[in-house]
Amino acid sequence: MRKIRIYRLCTILIVVTGKIAPAQTSYLLFDKDKLTGYTKEGVPYRSSYVDISSSKSMPKNLTIYNYLFKSETGNGVRLDNRTFYKGWKDSQSNLNRFPSDILISITPLTKTYFKMVDVSKEVKEGSISFDSNTDLLSWAVKDLYFAIYSPLGIFDHKEVVNTKRTDIRLVIKEANRYLLIDDETLTELYYLDNRPVSPVLKNMCSIVIGSENHGKAETLAKLRNSTGNSWDLYGKILKDTTIKMVSKDKKTIRIQRFWTNGYVIPFTSQTKNRGIKKEWFVKDGIGDFEFLWGIGVINGNFLDFFMEAKPNYSPDKSVVKMYKLNFKTKRINGVPFEKFLSNHYYQIL
Repeated sequence: MRKIRIYRLCTILIVVTGKIAPAQTSYLLFDKDKLTGYTKEGVPYRSSYVDISSSKSMPKNLTIYNYLFKSETGNGVRLDNRTFYKGWKDSQSNLNRFPSDILISITPLTKTYFKMVDVSKEVKEGSISFDSNTDLLSWAVKDLYFAIYSPLGIFDHKEVVNTKRTDIRLVIKEANRYLLIDDETLTELYYLDNRPVSPVLKNMCSIVIGSENHGKAETLAKLRNSTGNSWDLYGKILKDTTIKMVSKDKKTIRIQRFWTNGYVIPFTSQTKNRGIKKEWFVKDGIGDFEFLWGIGVINGNFLDFFMEAKPNYSPDKSVVKMYKLNFKTKRINGVPFEKFLSNHYYQIL
């Protein structure tokens, strides 16, 4: 029997090197009965699954799977640039040293219906093996380190990073069943922070909760060329606005809305065209999205996937210049959205 190798949050991923779409496919197990835990190095993690739905011509239902690794530094502490850099550098050899929470958001995508394959028999027979989450964290801190600092031109070599990728597939464990989602899966990698350490460090892998608002429509209307300050907003995740919701016990819950302005990683080691070459083109991926602190991504529009975007085409900006979500958040961890916010959200923070 062919041996299938699968990876999960507590057991995920061989470090992948090479281009954005490696030849080797990695598999990942999401256990719905085990949403919290620790790595063997003592790093705490939390996972969540968010069901979203649409009544439009898009697929009716999608599920976003979030993996959140907590930093021992704490995101409420403002770090100077040197300390922030040293944390990411040290984390290459000591996984406890990454200075900001790490979020990995994974969404199986389909334009028709999901193909679920029961692999429970292979698991029971031992032909499916599981790896530790140390491999996932090693990949994450490596790619984030270079994704943050390579654009600044501080290295004497070029690193390939995979902050957006489609080579990882999911197996979902529900009770005693193991179900492989046999569809393309979008994986996106971020680090989280309350406030930017430095404006230049805002990039396509940072979700900065306390950053200033750059409304999508107003910002795109002002962008003219790359000769002025507007260039500083290209290739970055920008906050559109914040939604404030009040739970039944009068606690304020803030949902942040973000959008991605740019579809390239502008590595400055490539000097022509401000560092842009075709091998660094990546999909915008989720496009416009909503973020909930402590959970992760809870909604998105995924237009680059559903509108079959090419590397030189970005429908999130070319077609939808206003902030727009085609889906609604329906459930978090199996609980209706409003009920989760009222009864469960503050219990997990």
